[in-house]
Amino acid sequence: MENKFLYKYILTSFIVVFVFPYLLTKLPLKEWGLILSIIYFIAVLPIYFIAVPLSCKKQSKALWILPIINILFFLITSVLFFNSGITVYLAIYVALSYFAITIKYFSQSNQ
Repeated sequence: MENKFLYKYILTSFIVVFVFPYLLTKLPLKEWGLILSIIYFIAVLPIYFIAVPLSCKKQSKALWILPIINILFFLITSVLFFNSGITVYLAIYVALSYFAITIKYFSQSNQ
């Protein structure tokens, strides 16, 4: 059951963190690509990095590895498609993910 969740998680992360930015860079109008990239980095990715750990049904040790997988995908994406290492976002997104995991951990341990 846990392996099925991990495979689904990795596929979803690949699509959200790798495929969407690729599609943003291939837009014909560069202005739209810039606007959608800003929305993607400020709204979509933080919501994704918070929502995924909270969507897990139970606690597991694999839950603590999930943000690392996302960050590796994000680092590859930023280098390949945006020609820069956007390291500021890495720290913010990892902190958001681990904050969500901590909230989930303490909310489930109180029950």
